[in-house]
Amino acid sequence: MPLATAKIVLIDTSTLGAVARDYWSADESARRKARRFVADLTDRGIFIAFSMTHVGELLRHDNERVVRRRLEFLSTLPLVAWLRPYDRNWFPGCTVDLFAREIEAFLHGSALSWRELIGAVRPDLWETGNGSEIFIQSDEFWSQIRELCKEQQATEFYVSSVARTRVGGVGKLTMQESRKLPLRPREEWVEYGSRFAREVHRQLVTHGDARLPAKEQVAMDFSLRTFTRILDIDPATADPVQALIERAGVPAELVGPHTTVDELGELAIYVQQLRLIGDHLRPRRKLSPVDVPITALPAYVLERRLCARQQRAEHVSGSDLGDGHMAALVLYADAVQVDKRTHHHLEQLQREDRALGDLMSPFFKASDYSQIPALCC
Repeated sequence: MPLATAKIVLIDTSTLGAVARDYWSADESARRKARRFVADLTDRGIFIAFSMTHVGELLRHDNERVVRRRLEFLSTLPLVAWLRPYDRNWFPGCTVDLFAREIEAFLHGSALSWRELIGAVRPDLWETGNGSEIFIQSDEFWSQIRELCKEQQATEFYVSSVARTRVGGVGKLTMQESRKLPLRPREEWVEYGSRFAREVHRQLVTHGDARLPAKEQVAMDFSLRTFTRILDIDPATADPVQALIERAGVPAELVGPHTTVDELGELAIYVQQLRLIGDHLRPRRKLSPVDVPITALPAYVLERRLCARQQRAEHVSGSDLGDGHMAALVLYADAVQVDKRTHHHLEQLQREDRALGDLMSPFFKASDYSQIPALCC
């Protein structure tokens, strides 16, 4: 189908789950509502868009029959779009595929501004078709994908919860200030390590995802890995702060005396992301934040800024990661439905950073899915 006629709209997975439920409902009015919704979207030329994040969230439901009915519903959709994988296989892609395309446009094209980069990436980003092309009939295939998605969900509980911890409150400390701090004697490390683990556990209980299991063990494991990295540093090292920077793989020229601990952490995360994306590129490429600055990729910038706001919440959720992945597509879709909290964060971003906000497509929240077709136009 010609992409020029498409209006690409991302719909929240909780909404899609509700439509799927009503589509097969024994209640005639619910069935009519769901089928009218699909017809309204089709009449307006609206393609329901999917990424791997959407698919994963729809498959995670604990009830296997609910999952099967969702897949049957999705296969009936006449107009769907999906994020085209970088390697061009048939299944919906993820944010790594999006970032790979942004990096390719940044490195090999003349796209230097965010607007130019989005303009270069979007024409080849979406594939369009009908639901049966993606949501094929294969119980074995979807059973395997569902298991992978549930494993990923467990990872998201862990990542979002641990990322919310702030032991010691040193995030705003600069490198210059860090170097002036006295070194803790090694004979005190065992006792301090126990206190560190207890504080991580307290914060996981207070702020982490309630679904994260074995929080005490998670705190102990995280603390042990943290202290192991520190113990690996030669005690004779003249500058332990510089040694930590090097172990994180962050280029020395990107870290100045006024760089904060939080900013260093963001650079370390970005270095890891670039390694993952570089392995994804064809041919593979070793990427550095010197070559691709942390502010170069608009979707990555939006996702990380949204993540920073999510982590300031009193309680975090593993679903925050998926919300961030999907919200980043507000730069590449024609409209995006988001939940109430994500809507609030995006409005803040739009106000605070006009350069980024001016690039966002319309985003909306809807309490009733029958309202969505009109909100998209």
